[in-house]
Amino acid sequence: MKSEIRSQKSEARSPKFVFLCLLSTIYCLLSCSIPNLEDANCSQAKEPVKSFYSYHFGNEMDFGRENIVKKEKFLTPEFYKLVIYELDRQERFVKENADQVPFINGDPFTDSQEYPTSFRIGKCAVVEPNKVVIEVLMFWKFQVGSDQREMKIEVFKQDDKWLINDFVDGENKSLQKLFSREKYQ
Repeated sequence: MKSEIRSQKSEARSPKFVFLCLLSTIYCLLSCSIPNLEDANCSQAKEPVKSFYSYHFGNEMDFGRENIVKKEKFLTPEFYKLVIYELDRQERFVKENADQVPFINGDPFTDSQEYPTSFRIGKCAVVEPNKVVIEVLMFWKFQVGSDQREMKIEVFKQDDKWLINDFVDGENKSLQKLFSREKYQ
């Protein structure tokens, strides 16, 4: 009986047994990974961006005053003022130059003249505690082929509410800067 106990103890201390136990432990740890949870700011900030684009795609997408007024609730007051300023300049230009195309020719929120067919919210990066940048992918389907573009949406937290403050296209052009330019053309 004593010899059986000694042989079991020596097997438990053998290098093979220790190696197998260590290998099994490492395998279990690697296979049980912890999910990569998104930052709470990103989760909260994605909602107004998704709501903005859902509303935008579900309604008129043209760059007109009536449509912009309906989207005010998604935008920071500063950015909304810039958009209205751009619309005022555009209306003056069209009145004075009826035969010319306005500076904004298409949809600045999707950076296109032809409206995309769908969108998807992508990655999010926290820039500051109250500022995030959210990637939005735009998709077009044509009779032959398709296209995809990326926009980066800057979202600020103001008065406990996340609001869109800027739209940046794939060439890193900001609507804030575009709408703040000195001359219309």
